[in-house]
Amino acid sequence: MRKQIATIVVVVAAFGLAAGLMGLQAANTDPAEAVKELNALRAKTLQEARESGTRVNLAALNQEIETKAQEYCKGVDATKVQPKQGLAWAQLFVLAKMQQSACDAALRYLTLDGTAKERFEAQMIVLDSCRLLDETEMLFSTIKEAAPGDKMDARNLGLQTAYYYADQIAKENGVHTALVVLADVEARIPYDEFTTESERPLAIGVKYAIVSKRADLLMRLGQKEDALGVIEALRSQLPEGHATIRRLNSLATQLEQIGETAPALHVERSHGKFRSLDAWKGRVILIDFFAHW
Repeated sequence: MRKQIATIVVVVAAFGLAAGLMGLQAANTDPAEAVKELNALRAKTLQEARESGTRVNLAALNQEIETKAQEYCKGVDATKVQPKQGLAWAQLFVLAKMQQSACDAALRYLTLDGTAKERFEAQMIVLDSCRLLDETEMLFSTIKEAAPGDKMDARNLGLQTAYYYADQIAKENGVHTALVVLADVEARIPYDEFTTESERPLAIGVKYAIVSKRADLLMRLGQKEDALGVIEALRSQLPEGHATIRRLNSLATQLEQIGETAPALHVERSHGKFRSLDAWKGRVILIDFFAHW
């Protein structure tokens, strides 16, 4: 009996020692320095590859950084980190691909009155974590509060909303809500501040992304004419010959074809039974367009 008790005491003591060491490691970790070290590792690896003319194994590099970041994060309770270190911990958790912890740490930082740039970065970490965790309710509330620190932040929010957030909101909250969110986010983008030659294409790029997503959402509501209208509205703002006009024309052509009768597509082939699409009228046909280079 005494031997069993001694064994239990030893096991408990060992567990306590391990937990203490993990806590000590967490306490001794400077998250900002850890993030700096891991970013420097990435930059050095890419620079050495450029100089040597070799190809980087990005999957291996990302895995190495993820593993190192996870070691730094071991034993850290994101809900209890110091708020002033919350953003740095959130960045480290992102590198470790620990999305829930990244979100929790960013929320800790957001309890402070930090700089506009840092608060927006924390909000973007929350938004991306919510997207990956499929936490649409928090994503929806955070995107309404997101306050870009400058025009580039506003552009980034617009792109992320067009590429990712709008679809998730449409799925959970409806297409009409997604359209409202998209319009609200675009209203925060100061397009008139993109004045230099290098900045103007950035503004047009986010305009195109938002118009494309708005047209897509309108098509889901069966509002083809409205979808074509938003495309035409952007097209009319661009100078003749602008490269984006070609993209808009292609997008409009795709939308115009939806719901219309397919062309006959007469094809001369040396094998197979297909001769024209109209000969198969009444059947369900899957057409795969591909090309070889």
